[in-house]
Amino acid sequence: MTDLTEAYAALQKADAAGDTAGARQLADYIRSQSDRKVQSYDAVNGQLVPTGSSAAVAARSPVADTNFGQNALIGAGKFFTDMGLGARQIYGQVADAISPQDKNLSGLITGQQPTRTATLQQEAVDKRAIDAPVMGTWGGKAGQIGAGVISAIPLSAVPGANTYAGAATIGGGFGALTPTTQKDSRLLNTGVGAGLGIAGKYAGDSFGRWLSQRAQQSSANAAGSAAGSASAQATPGVAGAQASATATPTVNIRNTPSAGYVGDEPSVGLTQSQQEAIQNAQGLGFRLSPGQATGSKALQQVEAKLSAQPMTSGTFTAIDRNNARALARTFLGAIGESGDEVSPSILQRADSRIGSVFENAAQNNNINWDPILEHNLSNIEQTASSELSSSEMGIIRKQMGNLLDKAADNNSQISGQAYQNARQGLSRLSGNSSTAVGYWARQVRDALDEALTRSVPPEDAAALVQARDQYRILSTALNRTGAVNVGTGNLSPGTLANAFAQSDKRGFLYGENQSPLYNALRFSQAFKPIVGDSGTATRSPLNLSEMALSIPIRVATGAYASSPGVRLATGATAAARAAGNAGSWLGSVPGVQATLPYVQAGLPGLGGTSVPYLMQ
Repeated sequence: MTDLTEAYAALQKADAAGDTAGARQLADYIRSQSDRKVQSYDAVNGQLVPTGSSAAVAARSPVADTNFGQNALIGAGKFFTDMGLGARQIYGQVADAISPQDKNLSGLITGQQPTRTATLQQEAVDKRAIDAPVMGTWGGKAGQIGAGVISAIPLSAVPGANTYAGAATIGGGFGALTPTTQKDSRLLNTGVGAGLGIAGKYAGDSFGRWLSQRAQQSSANAAGSAAGSASAQATPGVAGAQASATATPTVNIRNTPSAGYVGDEPSVGLTQSQQEAIQNAQGLGFRLSPGQATGSKALQQVEAKLSAQPMTSGTFTAIDRNNARALARTFLGAIGESGDEVSPSILQRADSRIGSVFENAAQNNNINWDPILEHNLSNIEQTASSELSSSEMGIIRKQMGNLLDKAADNNSQISGQAYQNARQGLSRLSGNSSTAVGYWARQVRDALDEALTRSVPPEDAAALVQARDQYRILSTALNRTGAVNVGTGNLSPGTLANAFAQSDKRGFLYGENQSPLYNALRFSQAFKPIVGDSGTATRSPLNLSEMALSIPIRVATGAYASSPGVRLATGATAAARAAGNAGSWLGSVPGVQATLPYVQAGLPGLGGTSVPYLMQ
């Protein structure tokens, strides 16, 4: 049969006549014909190609015959339709919370009641599918981002928009208006947009400073060349050389950016010591804010204000707490302990463990009065006598005399018990009210400990050397008032660093000791905790509008100070520094200076418009 209509008619007749076998045969035939798939074809450029093939799909693509400019216009339109959909979604969420939709028959059957939010989220899913071909082109992307940047420019006229808070608001607003599906988070989009808005303003300001400096530099170069040429022509020979020598250093100084140099702001950039501190503290667990990582005073001022606000202080408090724990962890590792809080029990355990190493070595060995010990004590006496008063020197001489007497009475050896007694007396003196007496008492004790190390078997010497270094660190911290706060479990990095700078000048100040603890202390000195302004913010009464904004602002602050935020800030600084003098001509190009404010005003919008590419 060539027509299934006839087959259906025959089936009805067979069924009416009671012909079961015939009806079954007809039904099987109709079923076989219905299940058979027939290959279909599409006409593409005058040829037939299988439906669904790549050629057929490409022929149906809405961008198959469009160019970059057309795709850019479509992408720009998409930006505005997205903003409209995002606004409708926000309204839908509010409306659902205030006035939920009534139940309908479909919801009763499926068990899922439709909401405005769900409907608009599905609209966003459908819109993404429709826009996907265009947004898969560079023109579509450029159009969407460009529309966002241009849209942000008029907002710069709003009072306060040209601030970091304004940039965060613009970027956060664009992020909030990004359409979301069920898998997306509008709150996260808002926070990321705000963080990128801040980064955009920082990039724009840095570029503006860089461009202005390059324009001034270009003018200075031209003026210097003209002056040098005129002087050389007027007074050739030596005078011309002098004119050249006068002009050149000025240009060279401006052309040579220091470490971390960004623009003409003198306070921007990291010092060499800060760069070394970052490098040497790698792996110790410290964190930096973008302002600290770049050395930008502008960002540091913003961070100080944010750290003084209850809604944003948590991010910077977390950085400070992390760094305090990292320093404590490094200190405990240096004295042979673990943890990230310096508690009384840990200090007591370390003191007992380290002391037992000395006691065991002294009980099993006598200390030889060898030429090295005698030479070291002689040098101490000679140097100390020129620095101490006669009464202070008498204290040190008494200690050294006692050691000499003990060795003379014991065949040029100091017994283990005599060693322990002498060492305890020297340790007490190390905390003397006179810092000079304390210093030289430690020198005598170190000379005595070195003699013990030389007197024990080689298998015990390594443990003794380690214990000596651990005891030096522990005693330095405990003997300096305020270095350890057992109430909080934290250390005072400045106080402890000063203690080591005084007791181990060559190791700490001259950099001869590159141990993790010394590097951690140098890092803590280079990057002090972020301190907010006055306490005015915490004393101010609660504001309901501020409370409503606190969650997205907190998310934005977290995104700003996160590792990607720090990398973005340092990357922008590095890029500006690497550009060096290559763009000196740019500042003199006609129209560049005039359009710069518009570029700077649009960059926060660039950050907000980038949210879909990061979050979808």
